[in-house]
Amino acid sequence: MNYEYLKIFYHVCLNNSFSKTAKELYTSQPAISRVIQSLESELSCKLFVRNKHGITLTKEGKNLFDQIEGPFVQLQRIDETFKFNNAYSTIYIGATFTSLQIFVFDMLRDLGNNYPNIHYQIYTGSTSKIVDQVKQGKIDIAFVTTPFDKDNDLEITNIMSIKDIIIGGTKYQTLSEENHNLKELEVYPFLLLSSDSQFRIHINNFLFNNNIHITPAIETDSIGTILPMIEKNYGLTFMPQQMAKQSLNEKKCFQININEKIPLRHLVMVTSANHYHSNMIDRLKVFINNRTK
Repeated sequence: MNYEYLKIFYHVCLNNSFSKTAKELYTSQPAISRVIQSLESELSCKLFVRNKHGITLTKEGKNLFDQIEGPFVQLQRIDETFKFNNAYSTIYIGATFTSLQIFVFDMLRDLGNNYPNIHYQIYTGSTSKIVDQVKQGKIDIAFVTTPFDKDNDLEITNIMSIKDIIIGGTKYQTLSEENHNLKELEVYPFLLLSSDSQFRIHINNFLFNNNIHITPAIETDSIGTILPMIEKNYGLTFMPQQMAKQSLNEKKCFQININEKIPLRHLVMVTSANHYHSNMIDRLKVFINNRTK
């Protein structure tokens, strides 16, 4: 299969346009069309459907793009590495909201002081999404929280332990004055992450193992929305202690101690064991490891 044809197909997918791709690659739109037609002929299938709004990938086209996206991203990284000779590099970082709040923001400040010529692109999302992007070679380094499915495609380094606690706003301050069995808290409204999030699955397993059933009054897809709602007395929630620290110190919320022990989680650094990465990535990994010792 012709590499140049695949390269043009890849750029057409990114631009969602034949004309934009032609300008980007300094060629003509008819030339782009001929390449796509040749590729379709070689593969014996249609890759795009044209309509009045532009072009849309067919099922076969989407399948081809999914297969070549990772390798093309890797080739772009290699090109950047040699083009700038490591004097100026772009590092692609993935992070969950929790890891941003309790580690990544401070880490980026320290990295900026020590490696001023590095440019960073930050991608956020769920743990599972970010780990998949690491496997695909789209992200160089990821910072996520356990638990998640681990395999031999990943290199995982423990950064810090995460202690999860139960907190409530000022309306629930009296609950903070003594320890409780978790069963006693079933009657209170809870704010929880959506059921497909890794943190929610972790909490659900903890509740199940203790024969506790909590139906959340409110569910959200972002942990970043929960703390402001707790401070406004919408109910109780499970929250990493590190994220609630400032609000606890300012007495905008209060920790509610329970007799049951919530299992520890960990914030980890994840890189790919299979994809190419520059020497700069190795240097950053060493720097981060030394910083967290």
